[in-house]
Amino acid sequence: MLGAGRGWLPVRDLLWHLGTVLDALLAARLVQLGLVRRYPVLCTRLCFDVARNSVLAYFFYSAKNLSGFQRYGVVYAITQPVIWALYFLLVLELYSLMLEDFPGIRRMGRVVMLTAVAASTVGCCLFIVLDEQVGFDRYPLLSYLVLQQRSVYLCLSALVLLLLTFVAHYRLHIRHNIWVLFLCFGSCFLVNALLFALRRYYGDAFRPSRDLVSSLCYPVALLGAVLFLSKAGETESHQISVLWGSRSRAVEAALSLQLQSFNQVLVKVLKP
Repeated sequence: MLGAGRGWLPVRDLLWHLGTVLDALLAARLVQLGLVRRYPVLCTRLCFDVARNSVLAYFFYSAKNLSGFQRYGVVYAITQPVIWALYFLLVLELYSLMLEDFPGIRRMGRVVMLTAVAASTVGCCLFIVLDEQVGFDRYPLLSYLVLQQRSVYLCLSALVLLLLTFVAHYRLHIRHNIWVLFLCFGSCFLVNALLFALRRYYGDAFRPSRDLVSSLCYPVALLGAVLFLSKAGETESHQISVLWGSRSRAVEAALSLQLQSFNQVLVKVLKP
């Protein structure tokens, strides 16, 4: 949150406002490219973030007493879970787009992912109750949100890595724009999960560094999306081949046939 750690405040304020500007620029870019209906969750996430940050900025900079800052804190605490939920829905949206040619697998994945999100939510609540390092932050509500945010980023990182492994194993051809969004936001999730892990290990002394890098991570992800999304990116496709090594054509054909067969079975079983 803004206002924590006076030494970092000017830089963090600048990065916070930069992130809001880039939210608006990316939303405008999606409108320009005619991709709003293609990425509805992403557009909702960007517009919500712009509106939320505008309200938070108004409360923060117009606050002249304790009650003013309390209004800021209440808005922040209420809207933060919405941001987390939209992040999970964004991962689900990218998953659906990556597997749009395999409707059966896409339906199964949605069921599994939503179940995993529900289970992880319960697990996060238990984890927060049992965590012994709640006292890292000065205020109880902030401590709760930090612990919850750490668990959220860990879950998002796990989902991103599982999806990347599946796509890489079957060498699926993914459209350029989907890769851009997946890599930008996925990298942001992974970096934040790592920062929270280091925060737990090094304690309160690491908090300013974590806050600064975390504040920088999101604008960088947005900037990457703004720069590399394109109209042609909806027709161009790429596949991961470098990290997983080369395969013979026979192996590639067998994996493709296996995936198609599995998809056909799921289409029959999971009828909409």
